[in-house]
Amino acid sequence: MENEIIKFISKFITLTEEEADIITELDLIRKFRKGTVLLQAGAMSNECFLVLEGCIRSYYLVEGEEKTTAFFTEDQIATPVSYHTRTPSEYYLSCLEDCMLCVGTIEKTKSLVEKIPRLESIGHILNGALVIENQVEFDNYKTLTPEKRYLKLLESRPDLCNRVPQYHLASYLGIKPETLSRIRRRLVSNQV
Repeated sequence: MENEIIKFISKFITLTEEEADIITELDLIRKFRKGTVLLQAGAMSNECFLVLEGCIRSYYLVEGEEKTTAFFTEDQIATPVSYHTRTPSEYYLSCLEDCMLCVGTIEKTKSLVEKIPRLESIGHILNGALVIENQVEFDNYKTLTPEKRYLKLLESRPDLCNRVPQYHLASYLGIKPETLSRIRRRLVSNQV
């Protein structure tokens, strides 16, 4: 399992054998079963997650209804706001699939960067990419119709349509499942 994090980091930099051993010794990889809640609303997050395998969903509970805000899949980082602000989380993180995650803490991250300083650059690269991705998603949500949001999702993250239940996709798109069904039917009939 530890080899998965080495593979991920090796996409950015070449690790020495000594550096790979340092990372392995930190025991960062954990497996979680589908349905595991990684973070409860109201709880403080002491962990951040890099998805090596699986899918995590972020959602709020609004008047008893779950509102999906994000999906994190392979090679994506799920860093709860609570992790940085040290305040209780306003949302939940849960595993939609069985997951293999690299689980970080502030202490482990500091220790790792002290021992391998060049790892810090990977964090900057990933955080920069995440900021851009979040801005694009926010802009699309605000400016596109539900059908165009769905088409954009099919274009940018087609894997989600086969991995995530329709009602979670609909919630993520800000529509009801019935509306998503109508959009899908309309798109299929337009292709014929």
